[in-house]
Amino acid sequence: MPPKYLYIIDIYSPVKLVDISVKASSNKNDIGFDSFVGSGTVAVSAKKKQKKIYWF
Repeated sequence: MPPKYLYIIDIYSPVKLVDISVKASSNKNDIGFDSFVGSGTVAVSAKKKQKKIYWF
Protein backbone atom coordinates (compact mmCIF):
# COMPACT_ATOMS: atom_id res chain seq x y z
CA MET A 1 0.00 0.00 0.00
CA PRO A 2 1.45 3.43 -0.95
CA PRO A 3 2.03 6.01 1.79
CA LYS A 4 -0.86 8.38 2.60
CA TYR A 5 1.03 11.46 1.44
CA LEU A 6 0.77 10.23 -2.15
CA TYR A 7 -3.01 10.70 -1.99
CA ILE A 8 -2.84 14.40 -1.14
CA ILE A 9 -3.25 16.32 -4.39
CA ASP A 10 -3.68 20.09 -4.66
CA ILE A 11 -6.34 20.44 -7.37
CA TYR A 12 -6.98 24.16 -7.07
CA SER A 13 -5.78 26.44 -9.86
CA PRO A 14 -4.36 29.77 -8.77
CA VAL A 15 -6.93 32.50 -9.45
CA LYS A 16 -4.24 34.85 -10.80
CA LEU A 17 -3.36 32.31 -13.48
CA VAL A 18 -7.00 31.91 -14.51
CA ASP A 19 -7.44 35.72 -14.49
CA ILE A 20 -5.02 35.92 -17.41
CA SER A 21 -7.02 33.50 -19.56
CA VAL A 22 -10.38 35.07 -18.65
CA LYS A 23 -9.07 38.50 -19.59
CA ALA A 24 -7.47 37.28 -22.84
CA SER A 25 -10.47 35.27 -24.01
CA SER A 26 -13.40 37.58 -23.26
CA ASN A 27 -14.67 41.05 -24.07
CA LYS A 28 -16.57 43.54 -21.92
CA ASN A 29 -20.16 42.20 -22.22
CA ASP A 30 -19.42 38.54 -22.92
CA ILE A 31 -21.11 35.76 -20.98
CA GLY A 32 -18.95 32.88 -19.80
CA PHE A 33 -19.88 29.20 -19.51
CA ASP A 34 -17.94 26.66 -17.49
CA SER A 35 -19.31 23.15 -17.88
CA PHE A 36 -16.45 21.62 -15.86
CA VAL A 37 -16.70 23.90 -12.83
CA GLY A 38 -14.51 21.74 -10.56
CA SER A 39 -13.26 23.93 -7.74
CA GLY A 40 -14.87 27.07 -9.20
CA THR A 41 -11.69 28.99 -9.96
CA VAL A 42 -12.99 30.30 -13.30
CA ALA A 43 -16.22 31.45 -11.64
CA VAL A 44 -14.25 33.27 -8.92
CA SER A 45 -12.10 34.97 -11.55
CA ALA A 46 -15.12 36.03 -13.62
CA LYS A 47 -16.93 37.33 -10.53
CA LYS A 48 -13.89 39.43 -9.60
CA LYS A 49 -13.98 40.99 -13.07
CA GLN A 50 -17.76 41.55 -12.84
CA LYS A 51 -18.50 39.24 -15.76
CA LYS A 52 -21.55 37.03 -16.10
CA ILE A 53 -20.80 33.32 -15.95
CA TYR A 54 -22.95 30.22 -15.96
CA TRP A 55 -21.81 26.85 -14.67
CA PHE A 56 -23.18 23.49 -13.63
